[in-house]
Amino acid sequence: MRLTTCKKCKKTFRVDPPEKSNWIENKSKCPYCKVTYCNKPPTEKKLMDLQDQYFLHSRSEKYFNEIIKILYDYTQSLILKYYSFAVHSATDTLEYYIWNTVSFIVEEFQSKEDYRVYGSWAGVILGKIKQSLYSKNEKLQDDLSINWIFEDNNEVDYANSGDEIIDLIEQKENNINLCNYLAEFIFKIEEYCEDSAEDYIRLLALSTALSKGERAADLFFKEDEYKRGENFEIIQDAKGNKIISSYASFGKMGKEMYLKTLASLREEILSIKENSY
Repeated sequence: MRLTTCKKCKKTFRVDPPEKSNWIENKSKCPYCKVTYCNKPPTEKKLMDLQDQYFLHSRSEKYFNEIIKILYDYTQSLILKYYSFAVHSATDTLEYYIWNTVSFIVEEFQSKEDYRVYGSWAGVILGKIKQSLYSKNEKLQDDLSINWIFEDNNEVDYANSGDEIIDLIEQKENNINLCNYLAEFIFKIEEYCEDSAEDYIRLLALSTALSKGERAADLFFKEDEYKRGENFEIIQDAKGNKIISSYASFGKMGKEMYLKTLASLREEILSIKENSY
């Protein structure tokens, strides 16, 4: 089960699946420092806090205007990051899509009394960007179209549909989040190593196993390789001392922690795979 890290106090904790919806509805509070929306990045947290103030003060225009200002910058950032291929470089075109996207979100708040964002603002914005770019109900002007129009008025439609593109973006985000989580998982095991040398060898062997296979990683830990003169070389340092290059075996140092890390990583990946269905 994935650990949650508080962005303020940096402590980690678990939120069991049955309790997660309650925890989110109760403002994702850190059990240690009690800060709300503790796992949110700064922009997401700011928007959540402003949303709370907006409802607390009877839909105050003051707080709603602050939300809109942040949404503008956030939307621009997401369009440039994920949809630069679909928006012409002209500033007025970019402005059009930004305000069109923001207006869709504003409309949600104004037309539905109980509407509020509980999860990711980025997720909401990406959905509205998609709506802005690919909505069938809107006839885009030629200069705002995502299709290419030549001087002779022949038009080439963009190859991928909106659904395909948003799926690709979501898959990319999932992959990034998974990589970040697994990297954090691997580095956390450092706490169980005896010293930094053991941790270094553990990571070096794990990197070799992941890139070249486990048999290549095993060469780090075969003591008899040194005697046979294989898979390493002896070189001299500036003072003429003989030292073993980075290809040498390390004996048994770090082997136990490397194997434990590899086994834990396999178990974690299988757990993630099972929970994703």
